[in-house]
Amino acid sequence: MANTTAIQVNGVCDATLVDKTCTNSEFAIRVQFLDSGGSVLTLDSNPTLVITSARTETVKLSAVTMSGPDGMGRYTYTLNINDWAEGMYRFVATGKVSGVDHRLESAFNVYAPSRQQQIVFLVKNRLNDLEQQLYKLDLPVPKWSEDQILQEVENGLVELNVMPPMPDANYTFATAPTPYIVQYAFAQCLLSASILENWNTYTMSDGSANLNINRAQFLQSLGQQALKRFDDVAVAWKKSLRPGVRGMGSSSFPLGIRRAIGFLPNMKQVFGP
Repeated sequence: MANTTAIQVNGVCDATLVDKTCTNSEFAIRVQFLDSGGSVLTLDSNPTLVITSARTETVKLSAVTMSGPDGMGRYTYTLNINDWAEGMYRFVATGKVSGVDHRLESAFNVYAPSRQQQIVFLVKNRLNDLEQQLYKLDLPVPKWSEDQILQEVENGLVELNVMPPMPDANYTFATAPTPYIVQYAFAQCLLSASILENWNTYTMSDGSANLNINRAQFLQSLGQQALKRFDDVAVAWKKSLRPGVRGMGSSSFPLGIRRAIGFLPNMKQVFGP
């Protein structure tokens, strides 16, 4: 067995916590065999991979051959976990060096999030708050906690239920239109960020150059526009739920009958000529 090993598990949503509700349920297991000095070992052939359920001890994947190596000596196997049960899975990658087995072992979790968690993920995606390394002027940390987003998601569901013209308190996360909830939480998160940005404004002038860092108004404007968009689409949706007039005894008289009645005295004002 190698003295030093390196294991990399790259998931679509997270490194070791694999979300099976992602748009892509595939993720890659990458392993690299190193010696005690940190140099890449040359294997006799590509390693094999075995994956076992930690809960049931059932072998989920048996001795499949990994592809590679790439330029860094890593071997890869791509999994599709769309039909995998929730739980922890252990994997063992085995390669031979001069006929001697070298084993790398690790584990990963598969989970199916609740509907609320899925919506929180959609909001974070809409806010571009998933990859913090993309922030340029700020520390690479999340801007909104999941608890904050979940609170706005729940507020969005309440707003959809109580808003006119058809108030209805029976919608749940499973039955309410998800895009409207996402839109509401997106708008409120932007507005909350604008409040914090008021404490981060900075203005400097040395007579020849001026510097003004103030993103509060920009975020507030985006939030208000997003909230107006929510109001527009949500109200239109609520109006579409109103019962129509067909079949409720409100049909007008046929044209011929209206014309005949219109000739009667004082009836033109009621039925028209």
